[in-house]
Amino acid sequence: TSRAMANSCRLVDKAGGASTTALFTYARLWLFSEQVLMVRQDFLVPVFWPTRMQLALFTFAFLRPSRVALGLCMAMRISMYTAQAPMIWDSSIWANFTDCCFLSSLVLCADADVLRGTGDTVRVMMGMFYVAAGFWKLNSAFLDATVSCGSIYVASLLAYLPPALTPAWLVKPALAAAPLMTIAGEMVLGVCLLSSSRPARRAGVLLSGLLHFAIAITPHPNSVPTFGVMCMVRMFHVMPHAWTATLREALAPPGDRRGLAIRAAGAAPVGGPGG
Repeated sequence: TSRAMANSCRLVDKAGGASTTALFTYARLWLFSEQVLMVRQDFLVPVFWPTRMQLALFTFAFLRPSRVALGLCMAMRISMYTAQAPMIWDSSIWANFTDCCFLSSLVLCADADVLRGTGDTVRVMMGMFYVAAGFWKLNSAFLDATVSCGSIYVASLLAYLPPALTPAWLVKPALAAAPLMTIAGEMVLGVCLLSSSRPARRAGVLLSGLLHFAIAITPHPNSVPTFGVMCMVRMFHVMPHAWTATLREALAPPGDRRGLAIRAAGAAPVGGPGG
């Protein structure tokens, strides 16, 4: 409840600087990713929506992040999905749940306490979402390897490999096991995020990244990179200061040739042959 969240904010220490930096790092990450998602998924935007005004507000908040600007942006995006419902993705509902939680913390907590006031709640939400995603796949349609999307995704990924590495004796059992592997993977991922163990939570973030990377590189028309963008941004709440340090390092100009080479190698798969 809002009272419980306010109390939790008062209980945390006032470390200040690092937490405020993490807050505005998350603000920029969220603003950028949500604007990209809106452009890539314009079918989620109501026809009457003030798109240009939202773009202007998001741009201002990105350049000059503040509690008020970020709160207005989140409220606007939450309203957008609500207005377009029920013609939205399940992941859009996930996004609204987590963002409503964050917005409540943004209103009730001081800058330094926002992420600490909402981090565990968002982590638990995402863990429950992943467990539920696996649980509701326990049905006759998904478990049927001849029609399951799990088998289709695995077959699509195996198609990247040369024939010498995909003999029939390996491919057939892999496709047959794909539905159960998918269910197990999502549920294990969720349990890791729900765990009180920090190493388990880190493993959950890693498994989430691997899952969504595999979905993102699946050949068209089965690739769904936007789903991964939404989920991975929310993984920030599991390890906020690690994410902040990583993003700062990734965006900083390279200090030597080795750093330049690493950045060039990391950017190469993004560009890909032929764009």
